[in-house]
Amino acid sequence: LSIHFAGKPLAADVDVAKIAADTETFSGADLAAVCNDAARRAIRRHIRLEKPLAVQVDRPSHPEINGTDVSEAITAIARSKGVSHESS
Repeated sequence: LSIHFAGKPLAADVDVAKIAADTETFSGADLAAVCNDAARRAIRRHIRLEKPLAVQVDRPSHPEINGTDVSEAITAIARSKGVSHESS
């Protein structure tokens, strides 16, 4: 997970250990999909809220990924795998 979340800012409510436990049966590709889906959800949320992102020429900015973004991403990827997922 650390590799897939590298370079993406995580909010304080994101618990990587809990994500690992909740995605125990996921493959590496599934974990990459969760992280990328969570990042897309964060971007969409920022666009909806019309929050401008600070752009740096040498390093693109990413909005902060929060726990809801991750939870919704896990549910979506689990659903695409045909697996029921209930977050605790």
